[in-house]
Amino acid sequence: MRSSPFDWLDVYKGKVETIVCIVSNRPNLLKKNLLKQTEELDERVLVFIITEGSCVKDNEPAVIAARQGKAQIMQIDFGSILSDLKERSLGTSWELIFASRLSGKKNLALALAQRLGADIIFLEDDVTPVLGWFHKHKALFTEGYDLITGAFIGQSASYLAIFGMIADAVRLAREKNDSAYWSGEAESNLSNLLMRLPPMLTKLESAILLTGGNMGVSKRLSKMLCFPPTDYRNDDINYWIAASKFGVKCPYNEMLKAPDRYDEIVQKLPFAVHENEPISKSQFRECLIKDIKMQAMGKAVAEYIMQGFDLNWDKILKTAYDVEKSNDKEIQGKIKHLKENLDWINKEHKDEIKDSDNLRELRRICTILPEDYHASEQEIRREVERYDTARKIWGRAIEIIKEI
Repeated sequence: MRSSPFDWLDVYKGKVETIVCIVSNRPNLLKKNLLKQTEELDERVLVFIITEGSCVKDNEPAVIAARQGKAQIMQIDFGSILSDLKERSLGTSWELIFASRLSGKKNLALALAQRLGADIIFLEDDVTPVLGWFHKHKALFTEGYDLITGAFIGQSASYLAIFGMIADAVRLAREKNDSAYWSGEAESNLSNLLMRLPPMLTKLESAILLTGGNMGVSKRLSKMLCFPPTDYRNDDINYWIAASKFGVKCPYNEMLKAPDRYDEIVQKLPFAVHENEPISKSQFRECLIKDIKMQAMGKAVAEYIMQGFDLNWDKILKTAYDVEKSNDKEIQGKIKHLKENLDWINKEHKDEIKDSDNLRELRRICTILPEDYHASEQEIRREVERYDTARKIWGRAIEIIKEI
């Protein structure tokens, strides 16, 4: 009889109350943050580090160091698990739940949490929890909350938001009309922004309050819902929308219903510091295009949820196309103004300002056209249908993970 890739897990049944799942493919960040992520945890917590490939070996020094604490820490090789599941010929529809590299890892963790009968908290490798984070998650679970959308301070701006900062920085440089300012402060700011390093948010009142990198899911909710299979970073938002459709208890929803209770509720939330890993400046353009495209794709899935999980294609497609029309107006407008400001700066200071990699990347951004980020009807349908299928077979997927 074929052995199970999850046999090792069963020794924790009845001993573990909470799983902390850290999704990681960057050993340098895990090494930096793992001790902070696990220092509050005790022997009733099992930590899953879901990674793959060479990262398993590269993570070992950090894992060994963190095991000096009380928490039990295990690495899960996602690629090996996927290979094992595929060899069992369980069916392509079932496999799609775990197919994507981000939401698929989270879905595997949800299913394993069901096998153990435990609540689960998700972190990512670029997150450093603020002291008390775990106890706040536990307290909220105890109070009956099913979805705990923790908060981020630090760096958490999207590429679309950073693009807005870039456009503002160039506009300000034009207004100052000072080549020394451009060559100094402006170039420095633009360099950071193009590497995805926006200013740090340091105050709680400016925190990002709906994040998947600091999210708690109760065992009751994980039995009901999987994350939408997607290659875009919007699975956490749509998980919250779907959970809200079921009427589950969530502190973020209480804030929306009673804004006057913001200060009271925010004090109960687990906080973490998010710090972006810099990217190459040449990557920014393609990342921005994907971020813009994500808006329409994510809204299509959200509309499907809001329609009561109904494949009402007229409304779903209209929602996606309305987002694209809005994006065309806003983004192409910003690109137009960005290009005008760059041309003006170049004309007025052509003898003083040297060409730079920042300027070259800004000019490349100015070439983005609507067709670069518009989703086809086929892409939108596929994105929504994947979730529709996954949602319908999620209960059976859990049973398979329990039975293997």
